[in-house]
Amino acid sequence: MLNVGLTGGLASGKSVVGRQLEQLGCRVIRMDDLGHEVLKQGGEAYASVVAAFGPAILDPDGAINRRRLGQMVFGDPAQLARLNALVHPAIHARAAVLKREFSEGHPDGIDRKST
Repeated sequence: MLNVGLTGGLASGKSVVGRQLEQLGCRVIRMDDLGHEVLKQGGEAYASVVAAFGPAILDPDGAINRRRLGQMVFGDPAQLARLNALVHPAIHARAAVLKREFSEGHPDGIDRKST
């Protein structure tokens, strides 16, 4: 199975290319979406992030307030590295599961269609 990564800055066309790849039959894993999932209550990184950054990052319902957390980390490289160390392993673990599941069902990566 071929793995391709799309990177780029804001408004560089990653989403457009991702949608086009999906239309061609590719499985697209959106790491941003996985990042949101692992920070939800019950997600793999939720408890460790709350423990590291404290209850001030929580909304009244217990959800992590991403804007508040961002304000704490985006001006401080050490805090950002700390957050990344907690969140990235969980994101990569979810991505690995999705890749494995897709690879088992589609070993060629893309179903070929004759034209």
